[in-house]
Amino acid sequence: MRENRKLGPLFLVKGVRRVDEAEKVLTMGHHYFRHEEMEIFVPESRLQEAVDVLRCATAVFAGEDRPVPADIETKLRARGLFDELLRHRGTYTQHYPLFFRRLLPEDTLISMASAAEEPSYSISIFTYNRPGNRKEYYTFCSWLARCMSSLVGARLHWGKHFPLGAVETARAYPHLETFTQMCANTDPGGVFHNDYTERVLGLPAVHPEGRRGSPPA
Repeated sequence: MRENRKLGPLFLVKGVRRVDEAEKVLTMGHHYFRHEEMEIFVPESRLQEAVDVLRCATAVFAGEDRPVPADIETKLRARGLFDELLRHRGTYTQHYPLFFRRLLPEDTLISMASAAEEPSYSISIFTYNRPGNRKEYYTFCSWLARCMSSLVGARLHWGKHFPLGAVETARAYPHLETFTQMCANTDPGGVFHNDYTERVLGLPAVHPEGRRGSPPA
């Protein structure tokens, strides 16, 4: 943790922008290392609000001694997230640059840019901590995901770190019910269900004994 705090300021290069086509900048060499990522998608009109909260939360988790702006405190208190944020002060320092990319709306049921009336921006939060040393990163992601979901209707990338549950997912996807009904019609036995789809989509998992629902105690 101390090492991360020393390295953190090295990434704060002011006055330098790195903007390019996604295929040229997405890798940034991180594919050479064992990393994990949570990717948050927010509507373009709510991006500045999301960034302001993200900056504040990152500073608090890193232990920076600065007050939380009054408008952000009000929003977080209204959602029961402010006191929790302060409890995590100084527990985690984000040690890799945050990555943003822009997506156009998609004509799909539950892709991250589906049923959107405006473009979306994704925000990627990477960790390079060892797999067994990511507890604080997961705590940071959990708070951030719940905050962004409640505050700006954020969605998470299905194939990356996904700390939200089915309730939060349902709020973000207006066509989720149509999708799950299609799943039920196409796969009535739940062959393609698992614990992950049960947790994030509410699709009952099929356990080894062939029974849908929770395994025996």
